[in-house]
Amino acid sequence: CSARVRLSSAARAILPLPLGRRSRPPRGLASAAMPRPGRVDIAIAIALLAITLGELVGSDFETAPGALVAAALLLTMPLAWRRVAPLPAVAASMAGSVVLSIMTVDDLEPQTPIVVMLVAAYGAGAHLDRREALAGLALVVGAILVDELGDAIVLAPVCAGAWAAGRP
Repeated sequence: CSARVRLSSAARAILPLPLGRRSRPPRGLASAAMPRPGRVDIAIAIALLAITLGELVGSDFETAPGALVAAALLLTMPLAWRRVAPLPAVAASMAGSVVLSIMTVDDLEPQTPIVVMLVAAYGAGAHLDRREALAGLALVVGAILVDELGDAIVLAPVCAGAWAAGRP
């Protein structure tokens, strides 16, 4: 004999329930799932990854290639979520920029993170309300200051321009 138990929506959201073949996840879990990025955003992130890998693998960096590939993934792939989760995407991507900067501190600075910073700044401006968009711009400028301190006088205004271009 199977007894049916009625749970509140809050209980359904936190209790792991076995799902049958035709069952749906409880409403709380279904709404908590992050939306998937669009095809264009995935294509942009993959294109940025290819460009970054081309520079990193094709140059004479002292850092292990596997570590450079991991940093390139962290730098570029979060931008696939630049429309569905813009601020976390910018934060993760700029963390990747800082990691890559630290990894290549003894080498010539890679230049492809600049393109990623421009895309991240534009995405923050285009897909966030003003307060969060400013936080996204601050993350980009912070990464510039860590990554390209000497170039910040040029890069920060250029990224601010990309951010402003994205504003509605």
